[in-house]
Amino acid sequence: MADTIRIQMMDHFLIYIDEKKTDHLAAKSKKGAALVQYLILNEGEPVPNQKLLSALWDEEKSINPENALKTLVSRLRVLLNQIDPILGACVVSDRGAYHWQCPEGMTIDLY
Repeated sequence: MADTIRIQMMDHFLIYIDEKKTDHLAAKSKKGAALVQYLILNEGEPVPNQKLLSALWDEEKSINPENALKTLVSRLRVLLNQIDPILGACVVSDRGAYHWQCPEGMTIDLY
């Protein structure tokens, strides 16, 4: 039987697998957690790279912002795969954009 995955967005960002709290992501990558939250809030809709760069690196200057985003996404997928391989597949790349694809049975608490 597949794991039950629930993502809590409000108050604290938490991921639960079969109602067991996992806080790997928020503890290891604040920017990665912010990216997941941003993509979830725009679920199903591709978010252009430029919009993600503005949201995640607004005040910071990066020499190669596109590469910084690709690196963040790559590291994020590794962290999500460590929590559950299903989560790693939720971050989907589009042409010049990314989106969150929620698998069947995953719930997201937005309120």
